[in-house]
Amino acid sequence: MAVALAGERFYSSSFVSLSGAAHIVERFGYSVIPFVSQAQSGLPSAEWHRRFAIFMHGVLRQNRPDMVVFDGSYVYRGVIEATRRADVPLIWLRRGLWKEGTNTTQAADETIAWRVIEPGDIATNDDKGPLRTVQPNYATEPITLYSPQKSLSRELACSELGLDARKHHILIQLGAGNINNIEDVRARAVEIVNSLGAPWNPVVATSPLADKTPSDLEATGIQEYPLAPVLAAFHFGVIAGGYNSIHEAASAGLPCVVIPNDSTATDNQRLRAEIFARDCDGIVASSAEDVEEAIRVLTVRSLQPSTGGRRFEGADQTSTIIADVIRRG
Repeated sequence: MAVALAGERFYSSSFVSLSGAAHIVERFGYSVIPFVSQAQSGLPSAEWHRRFAIFMHGVLRQNRPDMVVFDGSYVYRGVIEATRRADVPLIWLRRGLWKEGTNTTQAADETIAWRVIEPGDIATNDDKGPLRTVQPNYATEPITLYSPQKSLSRELACSELGLDARKHHILIQLGAGNINNIEDVRARAVEIVNSLGAPWNPVVATSPLADKTPSDLEATGIQEYPLAPVLAAFHFGVIAGGYNSIHEAASAGLPCVVIPNDSTATDNQRLRAEIFARDCDGIVASSAEDVEEAIRVLTVRSLQPSTGGRRFEGADQTSTIIADVIRRG
């Protein structure tokens, strides 16, 4: 999304989505062609890939794009086959910071994509993972939706979210997945914030794809995407160590308790969390027990003047690379 927005001055973008996020992308004015994921389809892997390849052939035949950009850690067979058959350049937007032991067979295959772009990561310089020997064609700064020019003031951000600007709001956004039981950690974070008393207020952010925010928590619930423009509403956050959350917090200068999800397939969230804690304003917590101390530390630290966020130009850099490739033909 960030690359599409940054590239609007160069090219038009459309999306193929395997998630239920199509309606969110459409809100930004982009067309989205949905296809059900293998997990949702219930089909065997081979059959799903066969059908997806046929689908992608049709998409490229009908839309005739100048380029296909695939964002993910594994390029689907259907994308590879369809772009080759249609003679459409394929760019693989492949994030780094893979865990040790991750299979790099496809990453090392230079025939998979015409070019590989690796978005930067705050932990890039400390990465000792398996991609250290697999070099991309291009490396950029981190890509994030956060923009200083488009971010709202605290008062406007609170108004946008329906929050009382007189309170100190704590963002609790732990995403999905198994983070040593995400529900327990989230509930514990809410409990700790509530124990601080006024004016502290826990705000639980859930995906717009979720049916509803948890009703059993004594917290304000929001379903907002993207959160980047309204991060000024919060004094600090309790977040997972995912790419987007970390880089948006770093960009906004938002102090955070970071609880890395160690159950991801490839993403080394623990290393990213540790570097965020070292170089930005963060504390790593590995369990519900760790969260209490970290929250209490940040309630004091977050009241101090902010040192400001970090500026990342990855979206602009990537859109410029894509535009240049298209221009060269």
